[in-house]
Amino acid sequence: MGSERSDGMMRDVFAYLGKQGTLLAPDALRYLQSQPQPLQLVQAVLAAGPAPMMVTMDMLARRTDVRVLPQASHGALSAAVQQAVQGLRPVAPTASMMPVLPAHPALAPPVPRLIEVPVEAARAHGLPQGAPGIEVLKDVTGRSTCTGDLSDFSRYFNDRLKVQRRMLRQRRELAGAINIDRIPNQDGIVKLVGMVSEVRKTKNGHRILELEDETGTAPLFVPQGDHRYIELTEDAERLMQDEVVGVLAKVRQGKDLLYLEELFRPDVPNDHVPHRAQEPALACFISDVHFGAKTFLEDKWDRFVTFLQGKGDHEQRAAAEKIRFVVIAGDVVDGIGVYPGQDHELAIPDIEGQYEFAAKQLGRIPERIRVVMLPGNHDAVRPAEPQPAMSGDRLVKHFTPNVTQVGNPCHVSLLGVEVLAYHGVSLIDFVTQIRGLNVHEPVKIMEELLKRRHIAPLYGGHTPIAPEFRDYMVIDRVPDVFVTGHLHTCDMGQYKGVTLVNAGTWQGQTSYQKTLGIDPHPAKVATMDLQSGARFMLDFSKN
Repeated sequence: MGSERSDGMMRDVFAYLGKQGTLLAPDALRYLQSQPQPLQLVQAVLAAGPAPMMVTMDMLARRTDVRVLPQASHGALSAAVQQAVQGLRPVAPTASMMPVLPAHPALAPPVPRLIEVPVEAARAHGLPQGAPGIEVLKDVTGRSTCTGDLSDFSRYFNDRLKVQRRMLRQRRELAGAINIDRIPNQDGIVKLVGMVSEVRKTKNGHRILELEDETGTAPLFVPQGDHRYIELTEDAERLMQDEVVGVLAKVRQGKDLLYLEELFRPDVPNDHVPHRAQEPALACFISDVHFGAKTFLEDKWDRFVTFLQGKGDHEQRAAAEKIRFVVIAGDVVDGIGVYPGQDHELAIPDIEGQYEFAAKQLGRIPERIRVVMLPGNHDAVRPAEPQPAMSGDRLVKHFTPNVTQVGNPCHVSLLGVEVLAYHGVSLIDFVTQIRGLNVHEPVKIMEELLKRRHIAPLYGGHTPIAPEFRDYMVIDRVPDVFVTGHLHTCDMGQYKGVTLVNAGTWQGQTSYQKTLGIDPHPAKVATMDLQSGARFMLDFSKN
């Protein structure tokens, strides 16, 4: 009865937060589950001011005399090992992961099919039937079922584990991987696939990786100083909480720890062969246009549009005629109230006016060019990812028919070339969690996303995540092109046959960016020949 009462109270909490459009951090969820009046506590937090994007443990602590204690280990460690790891901090200072809970059959809704047929894609996204060359392959738009209920989190993490376990078991090294509860108590090597719930570093420099699946948890030991483990230790340092990995581990009879021997990520297969268009076509990739901001570089944008209209010299006209697609990877407008002091830097102070101006500017692009537009963190959609496509007649009514609204992220085919387009908020999580990455080299960050085959594995970081019935952030299809934005840096590269693009910006440096040390690279357009795979940069920053 106590458990039923607790579940009922938490349902009230989630219903209340859902009405406010507010998420709940995992550690805050655990704490509320232990409280006799969780709803009243949450209401007290939200009564203090405007509804936050996420209720955190710090917010709850300020409203109570709670003392936040370190989370106990889930594994059945020996007394000696427990003493060694007591009080140790995780390598990555992040919120703890939501536990992977067994999914209740009665809670699982029927899984709708993804859009895979061009006609259905056109109908779902408001395109004219048979829109030339565009096929939406994967998009949350029209499929969001998230209510913020506890069962949503269970389904979300279980779906991630299920899909990525299938990827990993396709590797020869992990064929026949077993569940954690089937680990034998005898010497030997076992193959496991699970989600990283924690990485601890002992006072002697050893590491303990805690792996979790639906059946239990397993602590894996990585010794320091053994030359055989140098590369493995580096891998352990680069692990992100909540990512799914496969391991080979050594079992020793009578020991409570497993010894990590090899670590595998889903990654892009070495034999990946990218698709190519069967006809001549160029695609331009841009991002972070920020229509409506005083720092929007209108003169440079005019040069780009003039080029697309074929008003340059003979060589420029010949190139412009081959352009079939322009992909905008989010932050189409500057938005309202996104960062401190933004209201002083807006040329257009209302959101409807910003989108009307955006539609006018995009309407100058010739109709023969299809514009694929996804939202970012500045756009007028929910902040939690995956974000659905822009909707509502008030905001989208001015856009011309050649503009296709899609979600963020979105997997779309352009003349058979598969493009994964994502705005890029999670790139910041990778920079803060993995040593050696920085915002000035976006391609290196994007390689880490592809290695994990996941756009935003960390829950509780910079990226707000909506726990949908399926994890739309899993990269279950290997793209031919992976394009992001957000960092305002134009960069191109390649990883195992996948063309990588961070699509730059059309905005000058803001005062907020100055405080963060962000130096944008505006008015550069990453361009790709969809038939040959050749890539190059068009620079409109100068006359």
